[in-house]
Amino acid sequence: MTEALLRAGAKTLARTLRDAGHEAYFAGGCVRDVLLGKSPKDFDIATDATPEEVQKIFRRTVAVGAAFGVIRVRIGHGQEYEVATYRTDGEYTDGRRPDVVRYSKSKEEDVARRDFTINALLMDPFTDEILDFVGGQADLARRMIRAVGDPERRFFEDKLRMLRAVRFASRFDFEIDSATRAAIQKHASSIVLVSAERIVTELSALWNGADPGLGMRLLTELELFSPIFSFVPAESLAPVCAEIARIPEACARVGAAEADARSVVAWALLLARRDLRHESEPVLRSMKLSQRIMKDVERALSWLPSLEAPESLRLADRVRILRDRLAPTALAFLAARGGTDNAALRLYLAERAALEQDPLPAEPWVTGGDLNRHAKLFKVYSLVFPFVWGFSRLDALLPANDGYRLLLSATRKNA
Repeated sequence: MTEALLRAGAKTLARTLRDAGHEAYFAGGCVRDVLLGKSPKDFDIATDATPEEVQKIFRRTVAVGAAFGVIRVRIGHGQEYEVATYRTDGEYTDGRRPDVVRYSKSKEEDVARRDFTINALLMDPFTDEILDFVGGQADLARRMIRAVGDPERRFFEDKLRMLRAVRFASRFDFEIDSATRAAIQKHASSIVLVSAERIVTELSALWNGADPGLGMRLLTELELFSPIFSFVPAESLAPVCAEIARIPEACARVGAAEADARSVVAWALLLARRDLRHESEPVLRSMKLSQRIMKDVERALSWLPSLEAPESLRLADRVRILRDRLAPTALAFLAARGGTDNAALRLYLAERAALEQDPLPAEPWVTGGDLNRHAKLFKVYSLVFPFVWGFSRLDALLPANDGYRLLLSATRKNA
């Protein structure tokens, strides 16, 4: 959905709230992104209407976070928006969410509980007037990440905010102000109290951002790296950060465009540094990664010797790697680890280009049934059969391209 459509829907929602006698403003990240000239992914609404009042005003609602004053409202043809009631927060005894929230009629009080000044701006949906009670516009102008109020309190309340500071700084190429940096360094070790799922979500966003290298450097400087990645030896910290910094270039070089490609490459790089190729599962499980990402990371690690020494493989084995779903991500792993112009990568890319120019035929040239029906071909069949699984010697018997094409065509149905 385009920004114009998203914004139009949000204005319709805000108008309905105002017509019912309530305040309604665009809030948070959407305001920040508009001021930075970026397209918001969504528009959130802050209002003085209570969750119960919001549900009475709108027919289609879901109480996704009613305990914290958040109602999801659906309007039009499936457009969804989050409407949050102004509130103040009580104590955060679990380091994640407030024990008690109190609804407020004051937008100033609501803004004061937010994480960073650049995320604590309000915008009038109809006049575009900016309401700034915390200096967020000045921080945007000077490209600064600064906690709202007392940074130590903000990070005590929700420890994940330390990682969010790094992600925002990396995403926008901003600095982190000195008081906020000092508070992160002071409380960095407590990041382990945050659930693995929440940490992984932030890391994924960081790695998929514009500059994961800056993010990794900040994790190191702010002493967050070691608590999060305790399995990475200290001496490997600098090299692995340099490798992760190459991920965007590596993915672009090999055309690795799958949604999880960067995360798979990053986890593989981190685990390869400790040579955990055969012991990666416990680490990946402890981080609560999805089954798909876990399997892809483990496969990429198992391929590492073949990726780095392709000359040790038969052509057919390299072709099998190149035709795998994971191939682009695995090649990005190789490019990030060994540089985007290393010899092994050049060989794989050249062979992939040859495959693309001369792909396998849609129908097999010869099938196992053909071989069984023609006695004269029985000896050929006895030669071909071992290659169905091993592809052992055909590279030496036929020219390279014709060899794998005949082999794969003749054995496709049997395999």
